[in-house]
Amino acid sequence: MRNSKKIASICLALAVMFSLIAGMGLVASATLWPISEGLFVVSDDSGNYGFIDKTGAIAIPFVYRDVRPFSEGLAAVQNKGGQYGFIDNAGAVVIPFADRYADSFSEGLASVKKDGQCGFIDKTGAVVIPLEYMYAYSFSEGLACVRNNEGKYGFIDKTGAVAIPFEYFDAYSFREGLAAVETNDARCYIDKTGTVVISFDYPVILRYFFSEGLALMYNFDVENVGYVDKTGAIAIPFVYRYAHSFSEGLAAVCNYDSAGVDFIDKTGAVVISYEYGFVESFSEGLAAVGNEDGEYWGFIDKTGTVVIPRIYDSLSPFKDGYAIGRINGGYVVLENPLPQVVSGSIVGTAFQKGGAPAITFTNEATAKSFTPTITDKTYTITLEPGTYTLSATKAYHTSFTLTGIVVAAEPISQKIEVYAGLLTQDTGGTKVDIDCLILLLGKYKKAASALDQADINGDGIIDIDDLILLLGSYKKANRVAAW
Repeated sequence: MRNSKKIASICLALAVMFSLIAGMGLVASATLWPISEGLFVVSDDSGNYGFIDKTGAIAIPFVYRDVRPFSEGLAAVQNKGGQYGFIDNAGAVVIPFADRYADSFSEGLASVKKDGQCGFIDKTGAVVIPLEYMYAYSFSEGLACVRNNEGKYGFIDKTGAVAIPFEYFDAYSFREGLAAVETNDARCYIDKTGTVVISFDYPVILRYFFSEGLALMYNFDVENVGYVDKTGAIAIPFVYRYAHSFSEGLAAVCNYDSAGVDFIDKTGAVVISYEYGFVESFSEGLAAVGNEDGEYWGFIDKTGTVVIPRIYDSLSPFKDGYAIGRINGGYVVLENPLPQVVSGSIVGTAFQKGGAPAITFTNEATAKSFTPTITDKTYTITLEPGTYTLSATKAYHTSFTLTGIVVAAEPISQKIEVYAGLLTQDTGGTKVDIDCLILLLGKYKKAASALDQADINGDGIIDIDDLILLLGSYKKANRVAAW
């Protein structure tokens, strides 16, 4: 009887917690899928689903009962007969319809379910992991969390082999190298070997992934939510009634004494205060927010300014530079109005006399670093959306060209450390480039005579490379600056 009361109290706490979260608007505006691989999921007045592109044109007709966004080139769709198959972005059927449920592809495999049993198929439609589980999450970071027919959770790899034994009463997918699990007497986080890396000496609910190094968590002892880091230390105290996970360095939280919502940074400091209680997380510099009753939605930027008016019945988050809104029974494709940088190829030129230079891009949110290979003074690197610090230690960085699809909401922070003091501020144009370098050199009134002095880099030609080396010799250009 004591255990049943404990279970009942936990269920009540969960119900209260999730009702509070719903009241904050975590679900209210997120009725529309974000764009995926260039297409939006939409439905017509009869409830049939199809896809439109960024211009609002119909790309795939409204002929399906259910669909999932495109992932890895394919979309799971349900026909009028209740069967699921997969189509490509031209609408052609790639994996035939069958009497089974299907989810999106992730890491090359898609979970399917038939007669209450789950397994995985590949992109030919072949079953590669037998349908022998009660439940299966999609693959994430190389492993899939699955529930066997005895009701225990474990993790399998892409061959179907058991990677972490079936010994958990509950478990969730891996994110940022960790997965939340629950055993008979503990709730904790494990790594991919199954080793417990974070445990707690207080009762918690582990229903959230790590995001940007922090995990949102509910503490039963104080009946509040807060955040822990990957050591298990409390990073932001359990003082909030409800909250979001961190996204783009900010998280929405609500206190008991406020009808509105605050966005805090990772120190817990309030960055934005929003007057009403309906918000979504930031994506590409914008967060969807509702009016006083959550009936109409728009977007704010990271200063809290409403940049897209609250006139939409529902919205998707921004992704790849676009969002979609529902208004007056129709759809409107929205383009991100903020200053944008590029996701895609970044092309630069760098060299160093007597050796290869070191160029590094560091994502400020995740702290992950990326180093391109420089061939014949030129490099190309592809980066995900975000804010990066570019360091070019012991190198002459002569150009930096952004190409690709605009997606991010803030300018890249280009903090370029240059061995010889190469210019890193704009001298009047729209970007920092070799023209700025020449203009700066002219300020020293040495350009004309200096270029005639010597082949400084010793390549047999007096050219722009020598100009750059010469500029470094004055040691007066900015070593570090942010554009």
